[in-house]
Amino acid sequence: MDTFDHPLEVRLMRSLGLPFLLLIEEVTLVDRYRWVRDHLLGGPLRTLDAGCGLGLMVLAAAQKDREVVGISYDDRENRHAAYRAELMGIHNVRFVTGDLRKLDAMELGSYDQVICAETIEHILDDEKLVRDLAQRLKVGGRLLLTTPFKGAYEGEKLSEQEDGGHVRPGYTREELQRLFARNGLRLLSCDFISGRASRAVQRVRQRLSDRLNPSAAAYATAPLKVLCILDPLLTRARGRPYLSIAVIAQRT
Repeated sequence: MDTFDHPLEVRLMRSLGLPFLLLIEEVTLVDRYRWVRDHLLGGPLRTLDAGCGLGLMVLAAAQKDREVVGISYDDRENRHAAYRAELMGIHNVRFVTGDLRKLDAMELGSYDQVICAETIEHILDDEKLVRDLAQRLKVGGRLLLTTPFKGAYEGEKLSEQEDGGHVRPGYTREELQRLFARNGLRLLSCDFISGRASRAVQRVRQRLSDRLNPSAAAYATAPLKVLCILDPLLTRARGRPYLSIAVIAQRT
């Protein structure tokens, strides 16, 4: 959901904060949030979210860090993200409107950790993006990156230009490892996110959104998220790939 216009939603955001947001967000986004939250380092660290969208990962980092900066090319998304942070009383965050394809030209300083969630697959020059992300990291700093797992979006039509769609069908672990190695990063770990249960809940939400509206679909499918505890079991049983691959890399 983009923002909160109904007075009740505003009150719930002020009183419940992140739990309310996680209840109504898309299940695959919540899956990524949980992975990022569980792997972020805590303490007086600087964190950058490159491609922050509506700021859910920024809010995750803000619970643990001294300073968090989120970058999105969409100024509207940044305003909504800042509004969410304001409602939750989170003040150690800053949202910057910028083009990640020109990250090397932005004056942002260096960071202890960088988040890049479901972004690299939209950018043609992934080599430059990874190199620029690595340069933003202090030596020993960590990159937390998620992107579609190659083969997960079976039959997807790829975009030939950067128009918001996927420009490549995702990555394997080996492809990411080679991409990192060429740009001063060492792969530390690899996980997979959003299996069969999460994808099924997401499809239901999309169908309801098409027939009703996004807000009604969000509330109607919220109870179904409990099924996601079955994700590993169902995904292994059916042999279908997870939606996203999630990796941690360290600047050498």
